[in-house]
Amino acid sequence: MPATRFRLLLQREWRDCKRFVHSGGNGSGDTMVSSYLICANQRTGSNLLASGLRRTGVAGNPFEYFNPRALNTPFMLKQLGLPADDPNPPDLAGRLDRILQAGTSKNGVFGAKLHWWHLPALFTAIDRVQDLPPPAQILSSATLRGFFNELRFIFLRRENKVAQAISYYRALKTEVWQAPGGGCGVEAPPDVNVAFDFMTIQDIVDAAEFEEDAWRRLLADADNTVLELTYEELAADYIGTMSRVLAFLGFTVAPADIPPPLLQRQHDARSQEWEHLYREQAAVLPSSRVRRSLREIAVQIRAERGRSQTV
Repeated sequence: MPATRFRLLLQREWRDCKRFVHSGGNGSGDTMVSSYLICANQRTGSNLLASGLRRTGVAGNPFEYFNPRALNTPFMLKQLGLPADDPNPPDLAGRLDRILQAGTSKNGVFGAKLHWWHLPALFTAIDRVQDLPPPAQILSSATLRGFFNELRFIFLRRENKVAQAISYYRALKTEVWQAPGGGCGVEAPPDVNVAFDFMTIQDIVDAAEFEEDAWRRLLADADNTVLELTYEELAADYIGTMSRVLAFLGFTVAPADIPPPLLQRQHDARSQEWEHLYREQAAVLPSSRVRRSLREIAVQIRAERGRSQTV
């Protein structure tokens, strides 16, 4: 999303945040958690959820602080109070204190958004600052709970993996990751024509299934500190789902005090058409494992042909 549209959305979030706090939605101090992580994968509604939590003003400031690809973007450097012209900005381990400060709302609640592929960088950073023994380098919820105070996890996933993959594929091609909702003062981006690609979408489906299973394994020992949500629940009942999340974090909030979403669904007629086309082709094509094997064989054949032509 271009910087202007993103800045306008953040300004709207801040106005809603002040209204929410003034309305009395400040939670109960006895049960309020100290920190939480939104554990998600691409196109599961994590931007929608994080935006809604930020707008309360009392549920932290969840952004992708641990995204290795976004560490030195102008927005992230500004969030962390780091100079944009520093030729050698601190690495992730060197900015963990700043992240904890930036992600914390005035009432002391820290929030952040994590995708599965962010975890290796985060665990490496935690290992460096805490000088943990080698077993801590293994991805585990215990390491996260040992670093973040009174940590809870919001596990956000998507039931319809095909729709998730199509959404991710289109976002990659168009670079449109969010769609502003009505009344937010931001124009929606123009539609960009993208060609359907079954094999790429299938690879994304496989990745989504793998990453969801990986999150489940990581959170298996987190017991009652995990709230599992689906994109479908969030899209169908935004206010009700946000109420559940806030209650999980220790806040008692009247539904009428929860601001409506600033972002809207990007699922459209083309998404539906592609899902139907994908399912038609998937019904007659080999399984993804067989297709991957066939691709590997094709690569080997091309390599052999290349070698034979040079002899």
